[in-house]
Amino acid sequence: MKKLKILIIIALNQKEFVPEVYKNYVNVSLTPYFTNLIKLLEKDNEYEYYIVDSSDKLNKDISFYRNGLKYTIISNKNKYLGRQLPYIIRHYTGFRYMKKKMRRIINEYSPDIISTHGTYGDLVYCTADIDMPKLLTIDMFYDLYYEKSPNYIHKLYAKNERRVIKSYKVITYRTNFMIRKILELNPKAITPYFGYPLDIDEELIGISSKKNIDIIYAARIHKYLGVENYIELISILFKKGNRFKAKIIGGGDKQYINTISDRIINLGLSNIIEIDANIERHRDFLIQLSQARINVFPIVESMISGTVIESLAVNTPLLTFKSEVLSKLNTTRQSIIEINGNLEEMANTIERLLADQPFLNKIAENGLQTFLEQYHKPPQVILDHYKNALRTCLNL
Repeated sequence: MKKLKILIIIALNQKEFVPEVYKNYVNVSLTPYFTNLIKLLEKDNEYEYYIVDSSDKLNKDISFYRNGLKYTIISNKNKYLGRQLPYIIRHYTGFRYMKKKMRRIINEYSPDIISTHGTYGDLVYCTADIDMPKLLTIDMFYDLYYEKSPNYIHKLYAKNERRVIKSYKVITYRTNFMIRKILELNPKAITPYFGYPLDIDEELIGISSKKNIDIIYAARIHKYLGVENYIELISILFKKGNRFKAKIIGGGDKQYINTISDRIINLGLSNIIEIDANIERHRDFLIQLSQARINVFPIVESMISGTVIESLAVNTPLLTFKSEVLSKLNTTRQSIIEINGNLEEMANTIERLLADQPFLNKIAENGLQTFLEQYHKPPQVILDHYKNALRTCLNL
């Protein structure tokens, strides 16, 4: 029987997958769950999978086989400029350069289904105009972070994301909030369930680490994920005479991280806040997270993101602002700490929590139980969910 061909558009941790090209770059994967899915697909012999990504580090397109899967990484450099064209030009020319390359790849591989992961990037935008069976899996909604931004480019990110979501007939979900958001943008969408495999070694689940960090920020280092709020919180606590150890861990744009570092220095917090943005192994990221007494995520979260689930898994209580999505984690037992209010009130809460280790221990214990019940799924179950979503595309 002929195997189905699946063309997967996904953001690779390219230092891992193409080490000879990226040996001089520190490339902390911001989406380890993508890598986890690929490793799961390597063990599946039912379908043929072709992996496609783009890169600004390559001078030409490359293709190679790895563990039974074929990869194509497209250079997005303009051959005359030696770099990628500015986003605004790419947008107003309809991402023509990448569309041409996408057509070539589709003609070469003749896929039965296109499976797109994420809603950002030129390759993803090109899929909006492709009329064939296709599946969209959303890792985050960019328009929730960028729609209200005064930056014009950010508004274009949100606009292009909405165009992509509206063009797909089948879009996977992980939470009820995601279903509502998807159907708000695309009322006719079919929404099968799929949750990415987690990048958490079994021996790290429920780990008992020495707590040598008081307050940690453990997520992508990005304004819209609350890192600036976190720094403001530390400043409030410091001005009130509190003395503690704080840390920021995660990947992000180097220029923005430098801006954040300068802000920490200007606020006189360089002896309090340490930044580690160069963690190459996700395992090491999780070990550091497990060493914190509190993981502070100072935004109103719209999705149950990686840092939330990972905190539950490694016995680090999570403190965040109250939201409909995260409140569901407290349905059976209090698994995270939520507050209403502002940064001043969150700072007051942190003071109380640091003085009540038994309460933090109980939250950590509850959080681990919730993780084991809701998120610790066998790999075959995850793969079955993904393949069911793919088959849905052919049954329309």
